[in-house]
Amino acid sequence: MASNINQVVLQIKTIIDQKLDPDKYLRTLSENRRADIKRRVHVDGISTDGSKIGTYSTEYMKRRTNSGFKSSVVVRGDDKGQKRTPTNGKGFNRTQDTDVVISLTRELELSLAVIPTPLNYKVAYLLPLTDNNRSKVKLMEEKYNKKIWQLTEQELEANKEDILYILANG
Repeated sequence: MASNINQVVLQIKTIIDQKLDPDKYLRTLSENRRADIKRRVHVDGISTDGSKIGTYSTEYMKRRTNSGFKSSVVVRGDDKGQKRTPTNGKGFNRTQDTDVVISLTRELELSLAVIPTPLNYKVAYLLPLTDNNRSKVKLMEEKYNKKIWQLTEQELEANKEDILYILANG
């Protein structure tokens, strides 16, 4: 009696390989987590442990919002003597919310991307590798003494749910 077990095993392996195609699910997972991280860090201001990253100082808020200055004219720097506007480097058109959202010029959040690696994908910032840009991410964690860029428990759980969805729905 001939058996077709080898063909069945090969067909099952092919189905599993197709369902678990790294490009099909790893990129999707990475894109979903990129959106989660961007919202959590750059909009909501939440650290990895679920708490607020921090609170901006009064002096820093003056610069962020271009408000609270004694003079309506810039008194120092390249724009000295010019009327204070959000575009002359003294304000960044931000709200009065003092929660740290690690977003001033939006350079970091706009450069957050999914990057292919030899084995999978990663979420990282596409900033030029200058000492200043490399230190921004590290500096924020040191300044506020919090882990910011790692996935939260909710984000890890969302990964599991996404994997189960992908496996069930192909």
